[in-house]
Amino acid sequence: MLGRRSRISLSISGEATYKIIGFPLSHVDVIVREISKNGLKFVTSNAIEQGTLIELSIKLTSISEPIQAVAKVLWQRKLSSRFLLDTCVKFIEINDKNSNKLVRYIYEYAASSVISREYVRCSLITEVNFFDLNAENIKGKCLSADIGVKGMKLLVQDMLDVGRELMLNFNLLDGNPEPLNLNGKVAWARKGANNVLGVCFKKLSESDLNRIVRYVEAKLSQKS
Repeated sequence: MLGRRSRISLSISGEATYKIIGFPLSHVDVIVREISKNGLKFVTSNAIEQGTLIELSIKLTSISEPIQAVAKVLWQRKLSSRFLLDTCVKFIEINDKNSNKLVRYIYEYAASSVISREYVRCSLITEVNFFDLNAENIKGKCLSADIGVKGMKLLVQDMLDVGRELMLNFNLLDGNPEPLNLNGKVAWARKGANNVLGVCFKKLSESDLNRIVRYVEAKLSQKS
């Protein structure tokens, strides 16, 4: 992901917080979409200059304590949204204990996904059109952060209440130009620097289920 030599990276949906070193600002919540031993990519609404040093606290499932590291911002790119930026950082300070935890997590997560794939999610950054099935006049666009066969995570500007039923239309970015049209329900909502919704899918067709499974497995098997 971050150099010329081939390195294992994992497309995941995780969370982290960062703080710019030398600035007395509070920590900013971000969505992690890819991680490797050498760095990670995350989504944020804040612009950060190239070369900026940041303190990171990375939260990964199955690891009780967040992984702490210092990283340097390599680049930022606009996503298909006017308020979110894809951000790539390289670790410059991470102790051996945390580095070993990270490598173990990447390999164990990829291996276990074959067995428990229905619970595995991976990064999906794509524009989503949503329609509130409880109120015909509520519709809009947002950006997804991840997807799995159980549901997906959405980054929204305006929050929706838990329990709202939605129709979602989006491109899976799997090479198939046919968009997915899925029904879901807002399972949880979290306000912050990025407003996040967790949406559970309802009654996936076999063809839609298979497309999502193939997408997730392909992302998890990628090397960069």
